[in-house]
Amino acid sequence: MQIWHEETTRQRYTPLWWFYNRVVPARGTRAPAPRAIIAEPLSPPAATRRAIPPNDEAHRGYDAHNRLMIYRLPELDDAVRRQLADLTSVRHELAQQLRDASGWTGSLRRVAWAEAIRSSTAIEGFNTMPEEALAIVERGEPRHTDAATVAAIDGYRRAMDKVLVLAASPDFDWRRSDLLVLHADVAQGVARARPGRFRDHAVHLADGQGLIVFEPPPAAEVAGLTGEMCAWLRSDEASATPLVVRAAMAHLHVAVIHPWVDGNGRMARIVHSLVLAREGELAAPFASIEGLLGRHTQAYYAALAGVSPSGKYDPVTGDARPWLRFAVRAHLLQALEHQRTLAEAGGRFRLCTRLATEAGLPERAASALDQALLGLPSRNDAYRAEHGVSRPTATRDLVTLERRGLLQSRGQGRAVEYVTSDALVEAWAEARGTPALSDIDRRIQELAVGLAPSRDGDDRARVAERRPAAVASAAGRAAPVPGSPPPLSLGPQRHPHGVRAPKVMDNAERERRNHRCFPTRSTSSPSPPTLPASP
Repeated sequence: MQIWHEETTRQRYTPLWWFYNRVVPARGTRAPAPRAIIAEPLSPPAATRRAIPPNDEAHRGYDAHNRLMIYRLPELDDAVRRQLADLTSVRHELAQQLRDASGWTGSLRRVAWAEAIRSSTAIEGFNTMPEEALAIVERGEPRHTDAATVAAIDGYRRAMDKVLVLAASPDFDWRRSDLLVLHADVAQGVARARPGRFRDHAVHLADGQGLIVFEPPPAAEVAGLTGEMCAWLRSDEASATPLVVRAAMAHLHVAVIHPWVDGNGRMARIVHSLVLAREGELAAPFASIEGLLGRHTQAYYAALAGVSPSGKYDPVTGDARPWLRFAVRAHLLQALEHQRTLAEAGGRFRLCTRLATEAGLPERAASALDQALLGLPSRNDAYRAEHGVSRPTATRDLVTLERRGLLQSRGQGRAVEYVTSDALVEAWAEARGTPALSDIDRRIQELAVGLAPSRDGDDRARVAERRPAAVASAAGRAAPVPGSPPPLSLGPQRHPHGVRAPKVMDNAERERRNHRCFPTRSTSSPSPPTLPASP
């Protein structure tokens, strides 16, 4: 892969099969600042093309013109269209609520942003507590988180910061170079992940027993398929597609193409968020669904697995509808949860404002009380950054709240942090009372139950259930074992044992693993277990 710096004159550079032709602004106009440009191929190399057998209109993985293929956008059914209409209405109401409450939602945005990042990295096995994740996202010093998890969360935070910049850029256009830059942040510090570079060898995903559960496309096709995905996102078809469906399709493409050695699941969710941030009316912390995916991980991967029940990248027979049904429902559920959270936050913040005023402090001090009621500590540096005050002023506000019995401190020196006190918890319980079950609560319960993977008579579902091991999603983790109880609940849901994604194997490792699991099979040409025939 060739990388060079953009100059201020027109140039054409043609190394091997890479082509690049960039027109620079005319004389007298301001040229953009030099930046690293990664060449975009106009077509895949000849080595990635396969000859179509005679009288075969569509070879598997290629169209009739022998071009690489990505999964097609399916026709949306009536149920999905109704949910899209509901989602549009809910998101519009939520956006209006956020605009009306813009003066006191700072803490809510910060917490939602940190929770989205924490949930997405936790899916891959990087687990930490919410307060630790908030400290990492705000570039503080976590106390009880290992270095690998800190690097994963910080890398995800850096990538999402770039997402916000790209979303606001009028010159943004979907290019593979943007994805590689984002991946360089996600995979920072992990040399084997080849940060910012596509994988250069075949990989296969295996479950805990060593069975191969998903086979992404060959490495030679990765660049072409990723470029085709970017071309689709620039197309008129994508522009005419509902925003949430477009984001879900981008998520699916990254997950099943598996362009990198590591970080594919995180990149799929980051690209999903980038599509939403480009055109959505909601702020990024309230538009993404990482938090919900972290709570319903098994249903998330079961939906992705339903796209390719054969366990291979197969856009010819694959069907994106199971994933789109899940994604639209997940977005609607997440938007309703944000509405409920925002309604509760309004009452909580009014109480905190009253208590701060009674303590003789300005309204800004209510944010520390509100954050404490959310179970998150307040630190001097974060308080100063949020409100733009000096260190002595921040110290005075926090110490005053402690003296009034509303907060209590822990730690010493500059590492001191302030958490909720029993008096503050009792004041909130008294003001809140016993909340009645609202219509939003009922809708959330219905949607959460419906989020479970369907077990109807669909052939793809039956094939998936009869496999020797559940098909893992291409994002990198095994799906639940068929017959296990639905993992859904309205509370947090953690992955069992906090295990990481299935190991990505090269061909040599795959051969050794297959020899160990299937000793009677020849290791010269290993292959996955044969699937039972469909009934």
